[in-house]
Amino acid sequence: YSSLSNKGNNLNGSVIGVTQDFYKTMHLQMLNGRFISNLDNSNSFATIGNKMATQISKLDIQRAYGSLISAGNQVYQTVGILKSGPQNMFIFSDINDSALIPIKLAMELDSHASINNIIFRLNPKANLTLTQAKIQKYLQSLLIGQHIYFRNPKQIIKIISKQRSTFTLLLGMIGGIALIVGGIGVMNIMLVSVIERK
Repeated sequence: YSSLSNKGNNLNGSVIGVTQDFYKTMHLQMLNGRFISNLDNSNSFATIGNKMATQISKLDIQRAYGSLISAGNQVYQTVGILKSGPQNMFIFSDINDSALIPIKLAMELDSHASINNIIFRLNPKANLTLTQAKIQKYLQSLLIGQHIYFRNPKQIIKIISKQRSTFTLLLGMIGGIALIVGGIGVMNIMLVSVIERK
């Protein structure tokens, strides 16, 4: 949706269609109310993030419970508020700034809505590479001709490590240049002083 509002006041955020399993998969926690369930598919209910609740009621975010959020021509009633949590690397939107609605309802209300992310939580002892290959093969058989892109924790850790190495190298280069420039400046002053004494 291009705009979200509450009582005529614009809200910064987005609407995300999810299943009830999203709550456990992402280890979310409730501040007030409840998380949406699969039984809400025909109801315009939403669970909102902590930052969105703050936008609705800055003095007491729990007052956002039961509030109405307008998104396009649709109005959602808030049935739950999530506790604040860190931004997740597997989702492009910040959950703290979002209104979460049943995925079936999202698909019915918006003809352009599509499933962009499927999140899996594996057993800690599972073989990540083998499991990923099996999931990819299965999804590829269902979604013929579609490109499936996986992001797993190992890839994210590798990217972060590479970024840190790049930043360390850049800082080292900047420090080295600063030392060289400073050294040249000190050397010039010393030369001038020696020449003047001569």
